[in-house]
Amino acid sequence: MYPGVQQWQVDTFRPKGLETQVSAYNAPTPKSLKSGKKPLITMEELKAIATDPVWLTAR
Repeated sequence: MYPGVQQWQVDTFRPKGLETQVSAYNAPTPKSLKSGKKPLITMEELKAIATDPVWLTAR
């Protein structure tokens, strides 16, 4: 990652082997210059996305 870029990540592991990984950066990509002090999405929002039951129907 580029210096100063932050990554926030939530991983979930569900029954039957389903894994969900959601990440947010304070840059357009991990290899870009940072565009803010922190990612625009909060950790609570990342957790809500990763734990949403809709992932169980996505298979």
